[in-house]
Amino acid sequence: MSSEEIIIAVVTAVLVVFSLVVSLVVPKRDPGFPGKRGLVAFGAVVVFLVGGTLATIEIYGAPEEAAAHGGAEGEAPAEGEAPAGEAPAGGETGAPAEGGAEAQGDPAAGKEIFTSAGCGGCHALADAGAAGAVGPSLDEAKPAYDLVVDRVTNGLGAMPAFGGQLSDEDIQNVAAYVVQATAG
Repeated sequence: MSSEEIIIAVVTAVLVVFSLVVSLVVPKRDPGFPGKRGLVAFGAVVVFLVGGTLATIEIYGAPEEAAAHGGAEGEAPAEGEAPAGEAPAGGETGAPAEGGAEAQGDPAAGKEIFTSAGCGGCHALADAGAAGAVGPSLDEAKPAYDLVVDRVTNGLGAMPAFGGQLSDEDIQNVAAYVVQATAG
């Protein structure tokens, strides 16, 4: 567990414990809580804790998500990734992908898998008519073949691993499709 995950877990735990105590323990001891005098202070504490939790997730969760999907804005792309706004090298099926691996797979079969596996529920990809907003927009990220294979196989951050659910051939097909659909 990374330090960012620990920070998020601790801050979230504080909010959960506060919520449980206020909803289960306090009413038994003081049925009139928070009362008219304490309502403003109670509201301020609630807003502070919820806002603090959301801010913590935004601050400490963003680097992991960005790393999971090709780096944060302003960062140099990792090996095998295209710079933001540029098509990855080897964007066509069968052409060498950046990082030395040759892109393999059938983009037409990959499109079917992309659609049937529910990838569009999280990712935006115009070619598939997908408008998901949980993961990155693949149209904007234009990920390299090797990166797609790695992320679909192993997952990272919010992206689940599909290595146990999809065959290697299916994963290669999805990667070939994503690269082809975002290259142009």
